[in-house]
Amino acid sequence: MSDAMSFSPLWGEWYLKELIGRGTFGAVYRAEKTEYGNTYTSAVKHISVSKDNINTESLIAEGIIPNEGALPAYYDAVRDKMISEINFCYALRGNTNIVSYEDHCIIPKTDDIGYDIFIRMEHLTALPKYMREHYFGEADVIQLGIDICEALEVLDKHSMIHRDIKPDNVLIDKTGH
Repeated sequence: MSDAMSFSPLWGEWYLKELIGRGTFGAVYRAEKTEYGNTYTSAVKHISVSKDNINTESLIAEGIIPNEGALPAYYDAVRDKMISEINFCYALRGNTNIVSYEDHCIIPKTDDIGYDIFIRMEHLTALPKYMREHYFGEADVIQLGIDICEALEVLDKHSMIHRDIKPDNVLIDKTGH
């Protein structure tokens, strides 16, 4: 994976400050922007679509691409799939129990084929970390269940399945929602 920090500042003013999580498809960083004495934070997901993190031999062996010459088209297809997901996140803005999309940028690699994709979202705390730092009583557990069900209902109304529900993907804001 390419060094995401080297892209700072993103959007001309957002600096990646620290890695806050890593998943199958990328890494998430805490980003900051300072303006007129105020500091704002966001989470920025970085997905690198490149030879460094895609096994070309496996793609050929599994029949996904016929040969190495088909990699540019494959990378473009991955980029297009990410654009579809970004558009879906954009459409879900304003739903209280869905992480809020804020911005994105897709940067073609200059030294090779592929892309660096950055998605800026509201900065939240993963459930396990939140539970280590806050008391979590019976009423909190009930509210958490309600919030998760409401989020899943929103996705269902859009014919979307999450496919990766786990404690690290349950995110809590400063007010406990």
